[in-house]
Amino acid sequence: MTAEYYCQRSSVGLIISEGTHVSAQGSGWVGAPGIHAKEQIAAWRTVTDTVHEAEGKIFCQLWHVGAISHPLM
Repeated sequence: MTAEYYCQRSSVGLIISEGTHVSAQGSGWVGAPGIHAKEQIAAWRTVTDTVHEAEGKIFCQLWHVGAISHPLM
């Protein structure tokens, strides 16, 4: 679904992805997109390949949620 979502927007110029956490400790909530594990990288590859096939450009917005990632928050 994510690949389809971004592909639908591939004609707008440069797509900047949703915030994508760079480490397990930097995630703000369960299910937030990440790019620190092999499986996540493979999933984002599907997204970027789909956008590129539609002649779009996409940039992954790297993200660390900071203090909110602390378990007590």
